Amino acid sequence: MQPTITGDTKLTAPVLRAIKSRLPQSVSDLIAIAAEGAKLTLTWKEQPTPFAVGICKQAWESVQGGAGTVEHVVADGGYYARRVADTAAEAIHTVMMAGQAKHGNSWLTRLDSDDLRHAREHLELLLSSDTSESHLEHTLTRLALVLARRKLAHLS
Repeated sequence: MQPTITGDTKLTAPVLRAIKSRLPQSVSDLIAIAAEGAKLTLTWKEQPTPFAVGICKQAWESVQGGAGTVEHVVADGGYYARRVADTAAEAIHTVMMAGQAKHGNSWLTRLDSDDLRHAREHLELLLSSDTSESHLEHTLTRLALVLARRKLAHLS
């Protein structure tokens, strides 16, 4: 399935040019834009990244100027799944970098039960509305550490 963006703005040639003009060259070169009624279809020359699809969605929204709404963006290859994974990876990376600066690579030798206990504590603090730390990110990171150690153990 091709990525599509739909809305209620009539897609005339000037509107299509306006959308394309708002795209970075790196994205613009990868797509062909076609329209039928209020349906915009982006034909990709290669598998689109979530960033490229997101940029096209933003360009569409800016052309609409609030007159319409973006009903959906669908991209082949699990666009939303990739966005969720990217968001989680960014959060884990941020916490890991801070932890590595403070503790080095000590996570490699910790017990899974220690990280699972810490994850549970962060989750309980999150549920109690404690804002002393980014508990959701820390919970996610502790679980990722357990997963990574288990994967590394299978490679050994």
